Amino acid sequence: MCRLKYLRLILSKPLTTDNNILNGMQWKSFLSTSFIFLKTFNFKFSIQQTSEQDIYDLLNTFKSKWWLKKKRWFVEYDAHQNVLITVPYFASKTFNNHHSYSFGFIQNLEIFYSNINYLNIDLHKYNEFEQILSVSQSVVQPRFPHVTRLSLNGYLTTHVYDKIQNNIDLSMIKHFEFSSTINTTETLIELINNMINLSSIHIQYLHSLDLFIEPLSPNHSIRHLVLFDYEPTTRKQLFYHICRLFPRLTHLTIDYHSREEFCYLLNELAYLEQFTLRLTKDQDAPNYGWIKQYSRLQMNAFELRIFNMTHKGRQLVLWINTTNNMEVHRHRQHHKFKMCSVQ
Repeated sequence: MCRLKYLRLILSKPLTTDNNILNGMQWKSFLSTSFIFLKTFNFKFSIQQTSEQDIYDLLNTFKSKWWLKKKRWFVEYDAHQNVLITVPYFASKTFNNHHSYSFGFIQNLEIFYSNINYLNIDLHKYNEFEQILSVSQSVVQPRFPHVTRLSLNGYLTTHVYDKIQNNIDLSMIKHFEFSSTINTTETLIELINNMINLSSIHIQYLHSLDLFIEPLSPNHSIRHLVLFDYEPTTRKQLFYHICRLFPRLTHLTIDYHSREEFCYLLNELAYLEQFTLRLTKDQDAPNYGWIKQYSRLQMNAFELRIFNMTHKGRQLVLWINTTNNMEVHRHRQHHKFKMCSVQ
């Protein structure tokens, strides 16, 4: 008799639905006699294309009291991968409303929702997402209690915001991505303010200046900022407010415009560890010697590399040794950097 306590099985070769490996009753008979010490059993079995009725029949073999009450092992069908899985171990951690979800196959909605840590919502397809939220009214709110990364694309209305606030624990969000060409600043600010543990923001938003000009107090918890597709004529004001609002940034990614603005951001953001610039194919990027001469990095070791990006121009990445950053920051007022002011 085997004294095995933990068992995990992954079969990538698709099985036909009449295979005993996919039968919960067969597993119960086998495990309850040969593996009586087994505490944890997780599996992922690929299935050949079959009918919905066959899937329901398979899932029903895993619904006995032995599976659900005694062992508390839960089995689901993942339609995207066409696999039979135990949850939450093999359950998906991402949710994207571009995909269609067969909620009729899901045996335990709370396990499904609670396992999601990345939520990607295309607001152009919001109706589909709202239908998903109305699948079961009995699910404990918020439906998504463990989402740490939230991505929204499109027009953020107050109705959508209310739904998000009611169904997602916003205090868990650490990484937020947003892209839109429509002005939705007021609602967006309210959403961000409720993400009290946010540390990373990725914004592709034409009206970014409106977003950053309103908050009065610096936010010391934001360490990563990616900013694209803002109105070009506002960038000097925008860069000023970025430095004012996020003085503890360690990672910044933006489009490259000029050496003057590059130098301004580099000198003002004393905690930067990585500065990434998106370049067009024809832009002349600052070189190592120029940066050493005209920026605060006279006093820091740094590394500079330029990467060719497929169909997207080039990318300049600056890695900074931050050992002396605080020393530089304290004495910066005594050191005049030429060519680096933003009017």
